[in-house]
Amino acid sequence: MEAVIHVLQGRGHSIIDGVRYDWSQGDVLCIPVFSWHQHFNTGDRPARFLVHHNRPLMENLGLMHVEQGESSDE
Repeated sequence: MEAVIHVLQGRGHSIIDGVRYDWSQGDVLCIPVFSWHQHFNTGDRPARFLVHHNRPLMENLGLMHVEQGESSDE
């Protein structure tokens, strides 16, 4: 699933295919199709995202595959 994430509030970082990306309010993250990703809030208040994704298209094409990652120690 491909996604575009707009950070509305907060700060933290994301791991996308093993690479760390720091983010804060006003940033945009682009998650490539089939990329493993995980998000971490490192701020002192909740992080809020607005996410646009193509999940319905991927489901209709039979290409949707979701895996639950391990819990983070962070």
